[in-house]
Amino acid sequence: MKVILLRDVPRLGQRGELVDVKNGYGRNYLIRQGLANLADPNTTKTIHALKEQKIQKSQKDKDLVASVQKELVQVTLHFSRKANEKGHLFGAVSREDIVDSLHKKGFSLISENSIDASPLKTIGEHTILIILGGQKIPIRVIIQEIL
Repeated sequence: MKVILLRDVPRLGQRGELVDVKNGYGRNYLIRQGLANLADPNTTKTIHALKEQKIQKSQKDKDLVASVQKELVQVTLHFSRKANEKGHLFGAVSREDIVDSLHKKGFSLISENSIDASPLKTIGEHTILIILGGQKIPIRVIIQEIL
C-alpha cells in the first residue's frame, strides 16, 4: 500500500514523502492516527510536482545566498556612540543596531538570529560573524566616539 505522509514518522519518512507500507500498518495505524493519506495517481503526480518546485526553490535560494555572501564580505559598518575616558560605551551596539544598519544597506535577508556576536561595548574596530546559508561571514564594525 502506498501512502503519503502528512507528518514526520520516525524510521519511515518525512512529511510529504510517498512510502510503501504493509496494508495493515497503513490502514490501521498511519491513516487512523492522521499521519498519512492513501496515495492515488493524482496525489502522486502532485507530490512529484511539489518536490520539483521545492528543489528549484532551494536552488534559487542557494544562488541568492551566494550572491549576498559575496557582497557582505566587503561591508564595513560605522557607528558613533558616547563613551567614557577608558573607551567603554555608555550604550552598546546591539544586534538590532547591526541588523538595522544592514537593512539600510539593502541586506534584507539578515535577521538578529543570524548574527553571531554579543553586544559591542568598546570603541574601535570589531569583527562580527553573520551566519548565512550555513556559512559564517566576517563583517567589520567600526565604533567611533562622539566628541
